[in-house]
Amino acid sequence: AGIATENARTMQVVDAIEAPGVVVLDETRTARIGSQVDGKILQVAAEVGDRVAAGALLATMHSPVVHDAWADYRRALAERRRSEAELAYAVAAAARAGRLLAAGAASLQEVQRAEADRLAAEQGLDTARTDLRRAEEVLEHYGITSGDDPTGESGEVIPVTSPIAGAVLERAGSAGSAVTTGTPLFVVSDLAQLWVRADLQETMLRLLRVGSPVRIRVAAYPDETFPGTIVFVADTLDPVTRRVGVRCVVDNADGRLRPEMFATVVISAPEPRTVVAVPDAAVQSLDDRPAVFV
Repeated sequence: AGIATENARTMQVVDAIEAPGVVVLDETRTARIGSQVDGKILQVAAEVGDRVAAGALLATMHSPVVHDAWADYRRALAERRRSEAELAYAVAAAARAGRLLAAGAASLQEVQRAEADRLAAEQGLDTARTDLRRAEEVLEHYGITSGDDPTGESGEVIPVTSPIAGAVLERAGSAGSAVTTGTPLFVVSDLAQLWVRADLQETMLRLLRVGSPVRIRVAAYPDETFPGTIVFVADTLDPVTRRVGVRCVVDNADGRLRPEMFATVVISAPEPRTVVAVPDAAVQSLDDRPAVFV
């Protein structure tokens, strides 16, 4: 009758669940660059798709605030020079008073007054240097190196640079566009590592551990899986879906994965369990229920 028999046996299996997810940018490797000032874009130096290095020029801007910053810098620079001259004069005067006192041609009071003037000049120079450094920091905040440029003619353009190396994913604005403080200009991301976000039922919480490995599948490569790691499990459930959010990190050094791809996240239980196993062909359906004959 073609009946075959086989012994049932025990074996170790690892439970696994699948959850739909989506590939997204790794926000720790993404820079969203906005305008620091109100102004106008003069030139755009990078386009979507360009690979840029850290510190690369993306655009240049012009803003009235730069004129004010340069004016403060020039004022502070002139004050420092004046204070340096005053200190040099006060030092010479104090030395001269000391010599006159030794020769009996000056009083002790005159020497003390000259020394007090020298100390006051030193304090004035310290204050002037502090004000100059503060003015330089304002220029540096806009990406401008002051140097020793009293006219400010060489640094009135504000550079927009990338703080990280990566791909330019978004560009907002063109040459001549007026922008305000905080206006988004560029999005640059290092795509060598990405995140995969998924939502799982709360009954699966027992399988979720930060640091646990996962397998990720995408439709573009149906016969492949990409290894990943759980790096975040949400502390709260979504009040609407009653699901818990999970974030995984996946290596993308070869650049085959793309942000916004739909993905399937396969998560295995941390510990295997012992089960009784029989061949798939031994399982029959009786009254719509699985059964085996013993």
